Amino acid sequence: MPAAQDQIDIAVSPTEFFKVISDYRSYPEFLSDVAAIDVEEVDGRKLVHYTIKIKLLLKTFTTTYTLQKFETPEKEVRWELDSSDDVIDNRGSWVLTPLADGTRTRACYTIDAFTYNIPIPQLVYDTLTKITLPRTIKAFKERAEKLFPPKKMRSLTDRG
Repeated sequence: MPAAQDQIDIAVSPTEFFKVISDYRSYPEFLSDVAAIDVEEVDGRKLVHYTIKIKLLLKTFTTTYTLQKFETPEKEVRWELDSSDDVIDNRGSWVLTPLADGTRTRACYTIDAFTYNIPIPQLVYDTLTKITLPRTIKAFKERAEKLFPPKKMRSLTDRG
């Protein structure tokens, strides 16, 4: 797949959003295309095994792959393909930028490459980049803002 990128502003800190994007085991709870996740550490490498089910054109496609994750807390999560029978390249990243006084985050999600071992029609790639990618980013935003709601400022009269 050609490179794709999207970004979103989120009402949580980079530390809080990093917790959401690096909690791979929770992905099936809020990402409808993620059917299963398994995480393991092998020789100091963080490997995340995905089972993905995507419904396109009235048909459900299932694929599995393993990504190696590279984490820089509060700043970035990068990944690259470790293994798959279906996928021959998968690379991308989340890059987090603090906004305001650090209570908000601009999250930039980039897919550098996502290539299958069979030809994929352009219509399918277009669906993934124009529909699935924004939906996925929105799901991460909603998850983060649900887990880390804004702290309400107490008024002077509440301080007792």
